[in-house]
Amino acid sequence: MQIYDIAVVGAGPAGSVAAMSAAKNGARVCLFERKETVGIPVRCGEGIGKRSLMDHIEAKQSWIKNTTRKTIMVSPSGIRVEVGGDTESYILDREKMDFDLVQGAISAGVEFYPSTSIVSIKKVSQGYECISSQKTFQAKLVIIADGVESRLAKDLGWNTTLSLEDIETSAFARVVSPFIDKESCMFFTGTGVAPGGYAWIFPKG
Repeated sequence: MQIYDIAVVGAGPAGSVAAMSAAKNGARVCLFERKETVGIPVRCGEGIGKRSLMDHIEAKQSWIKNTTRKTIMVSPSGIRVEVGGDTESYILDREKMDFDLVQGAISAGVEFYPSTSIVSIKKVSQGYECISSQKTFQAKLVIIADGVESRLAKDLGWNTTLSLEDIETSAFARVVSPFIDKESCMFFTGTGVAPGGYAWIFPKG
């Protein structure tokens, strides 16, 4: 059985960057992703502050679909408050970004296993066993980056159970409209728009 220094479960941005960083620092790393293709479906509004992104990774221009400099907040009564300044925000192409991050990890020496669902993790004397439906992998350390729906953390003693009040639903749509301000993100609250929640408009350009 191959023994890796680090096994990373989940090839989203967090998992891919962690795997890539570890490999660049000399670790033997494997990266598992249950889906055949990373980044699909997109489960993100795709808006992020420039600083929040650049503090962690170097963004490629091809990821950036639009750049905004302000946010317009609309209250339930229709009052609009504009928040802006020198800070830029990016509207991303997450599908492209996620794919490129995995490719960067592979280029750094990470062994990538797509279509590989890790169903359980077991602590053993030499580290951890990551068990998939096809085979078992062993690593000295494990990084669990499989998202908010993770069930693997429980195998290591972490309580990840969510109460019903912490679970929300969401909807996403791509809309073409000449009335959308391409330089602003918009944030709405109120029962007339999103009862009990909120809504965003991210101008993707």
